[in-house]
Amino acid sequence: MPLNNELAAIGDPAKVGDLSVVDRFKGLWETTNIMRTLLCTAALGCLAHCLKLYGRSTPAA
Repeated sequence: MPLNNELAAIGDPAKVGDLSVVDRFKGLWETTNIMRTLLCTAALGCLAHCLKLYGRSTPAA
């Protein structure tokens, strides 16, 4: 949470001259968000594959 604390410490964005903290936060947030999206998509794919395999192993009604 250090970046969150740095963002809170800069105060009112309208009165800040140096927004380098915001740029660092934005870059890190975007990268983290992309990774989270890819991992969630992969997890969903794994779940679908497992459910497909499980359906093949159970006897049909």
